[in-house]
Parts: sequence; structure tokens; C-alpha cells
Amino acid sequence: MNEMNLVAGKYCLEKQIGTGAHGEVYQAVQLKDKNRVAVKIFYRHLHQDILQYILKELKVISSLSHPHILKVQAFGRGRFRDEMVHYLVTPLMENSNVSELLKKGKLEMPQAIKIATQIAQALDYMHENKFIHRDVKPSNILLDREKDAVLADFGIACDVDRTQTMAAGTIEYCAPEQMENSPGKKPNPQWDIYGLGITLYEMLTAINPYRIVANQQGQAAAIQKKYEGRYPSVTEYDGLIPYSLSLVIQKMISPQARYASMKEVLSELRLYDIGNEPSSVNFTKTEEIKLPENVNLLFQKAAFFSKQKLWKKALLKYNEILAKEPACYQAYSNKGDIYLQKKMYQDALANFNLALQYRPESYNALCQRGYTYLSMEDFVPALKDMEKAISLHPQRPQALFYRALLHKKLCEIYLKQNHKDLYCQENEQMKKYLDLYQKVKLSNRREDNV
Repeated sequence: MNEMNLVAGKYCLEKQIGTGAHGEVYQAVQLKDKNRVAVKIFYRHLHQDILQYILKELKVISSLSHPHILKVQAFGRGRFRDEMVHYLVTPLMENSNVSELLKKGKLEMPQAIKIATQIAQALDYMHENKFIHRDVKPSNILLDREKDAVLADFGIACDVDRTQTMAAGTIEYCAPEQMENSPGKKPNPQWDIYGLGITLYEMLTAINPYRIVANQQGQAAAIQKKYEGRYPSVTEYDGLIPYSLSLVIQKMISPQARYASMKEVLSELRLYDIGNEPSSVNFTKTEEIKLPENVNLLFQKAAFFSKQKLWKKALLKYNEILAKEPACYQAYSNKGDIYLQKKMYQDALANFNLALQYRPESYNALCQRGYTYLSMEDFVPALKDMEKAISLHPQRPQALFYRALLHKKLCEIYLKQNHKDLYCQENEQMKKYLDLYQKVKLSNRREDNV
């Protein structure tokens, strides 16, 4: 063991994995239990006042406990390479950070929303405990082994009641009012909302709007744009991003009309954290059917092929089933699911119609036919199927989920048409059914655990 790599006699540094404004971060082994950890060595040249501020805030933040906040395992002062240094120990995150991900290009919308939602939960928890992060940005969002997001780097975090003596933050991500040196100004949770908004913008487009303006027109123009809130909509970079989501991001980074709290942001983001494809929704259990053993074996083979996305082979097996059992509604319903995933909507409808002909109260077939109509933007029959499914089984979540999606789609349409009253009505309905879906899903999970 190289003693030059020992910190406080407790941690053996293996390699440098990062650097920041206040120090360098290393992958290390904790000698006591041989676990790998991350060790931050604070720069020796840091002004004593800054160092004492950081250590004081770390002492308080170490008492916070949240699954999406990087845990402070230890901090203190010890010997490193014949000098005394201050250090911080945290768990080692094995999947780098969002900034590294963005070097490969923009993130898929579900992943971006998942990360933003998890960080919003962490920030909401911090705000409830009277702390502001002040430096929310991609490089401060780490990813653990399961690729869940963890908020890190609390070097400039502060108490909401502490008067700000100087501007702090990273200019590309900090709110315009956060940059001002105003005597007596107190930190505001809305600063973190702005930083998360710019981070979400960047995750969806791989573009930092401030940086683009600064590179093309200079820093002065970039700062002016920041104060005006005049950045291109994310939909200009990717037309597949829902228009309503672009409005959420615009409100997060608005200089004047920003969300008042992180709870408001969470209530908006969760509407986009529910997926958009029926293949991602696996709420319903297969409806009980009694069939001959040889037919059940064909179902098992068809299910295997479907799981492997070998659609043609799966369809052949369902056709074999129907040759033996012409009135097997489940085979028609499953064929409809395949055509729906392939976006062959007319074929999907034909099979769901046959399934419902043989079993008019099939919950699965009603849900999936309703979703097919929704995908075709045929809202009246979509709503009719979803209402019937909900009336049949109010304690099953799938129809509630699809009903929320239907109102979400109508919200987007009315926003584009500038029908504010209709948008508000659909928005209320969307929130209503999303709340019902989440309550039912939670209730079902509790029952499964009993």
C-alpha cells in the first residue's frame, strides 16, 4: 500500500474521478471494511472563511436523509501527503453523472423525466428542511447502480434564513436574481427550480440555452436573455416533446412567473412520468380462462414469443389457438395488443372488437381498445371504453391510467389552440384521474404485500 495515497489513515485513494471549485474527488477504499467510497479532498488554498462555511453547512446537511440525496458518511481533517487537509467521504456512485451522459447526446424523455422527478423530490425535501442547494446542474446529479438519480455537491448549499453576502452558483444554471449581489437578500427555493428547469431542458435537447447564446453573441447577450427568459422552446429542437411539457419547463425558468414551490413542479412532472406506450404498462393480470391443456401450451409459447418481440411467431400461435377454439376472446385480445404495439391500429381494433363480441365485459380488451382509439385521436369512443372499464372494475388502475392520458392529450390540443377554459377543464380531469390511478396502484401494492 502506497502511504502517499492514504487519507487520515482510513482511506486509500485509487484514482481521481472528478474535480470541482472546492476540491478533487477520488475513488478510494475504506480500510476498515474494504468498501469503495468517494473521497473529496478540499483544496489547501481555499480561504479559511469559505472552508469553515462549507464545513458548517456539511454538518447540518449530514443530518438529512433522503434516497435521492448523496449521503455524507464522514468529514473531517486528517493527514494526506505530509499535510493536514479537510476531506469529505460519500458513497461511490458507479454510473457517473448526467453531464457525462449528455456528452453522448440527449436523453430519452422517460429517463429525463425520471431523473428530474427524483431530483425534484430531493430538493422538495431539502426545502422543507430549510435548505437551498443553489447549484443544481447535470454534473451534480449522480447515478447509482440502478441508474437512479442522486443530488450531490452541497458546497454552496445554505440555510433559507441565512442572508446571502455574495452571488453563488454556476452561471449557466443559476436564476437571474441569484446572480445579483444585493445586501440582505435571502436565498429562495425558486433558485433551485430554475436550475432544475435548465437541467431538464438540457437533458431533453443536449443543449444549454445560456451557453449557446454566450458562444454566439457573447456573455452580455446571454445574461440579457436570462433576465428576459427568452430561450427557444424545447419543442423547436425535438417536435416529439409534448407541447405542454415545454410550457412546464418555460415556467420553471421564467424570471417573473416561476413556480412558487418544488411541490408544484412535482405535481406537473409526475404527469409525464407515467409512460406513453401500452407496452410499458403491465397493471392487469391475465383474465382467468379455462382451456384445454394443449391450447394453454400454445398460449405459453405465444407469450414467450411476444416477450421476445417475435411478433410474427406470436401471431401464428394465436391463430393456431383460434383454429382450435374460435371463440377464444383472450387470443383476439392478445393479437390486438401486438398490432397496437406495432401501431397497426385498424388491425388492433378488429381484434379487440372480436374479443368484445365474445366477451363484452373483458376489462383488458376495453382498456386496450380505448387506448387504440386514443392513439388515433378518436376521443369519443376512447372515452366510452375507458368509462365502461372503470365502471366494471374501479379498483383496477389501467383504465384510470389511460383516462389520465386522454385528458393529457386534450390539454396539449387545447393549449395549441389557445382554448384556456377548455385546457383548464381537461387539466383538472387529468389530475383527478392521475390521483385515482396512483391511489389504486398504491392500494393494490399494499394488498400484494399482505
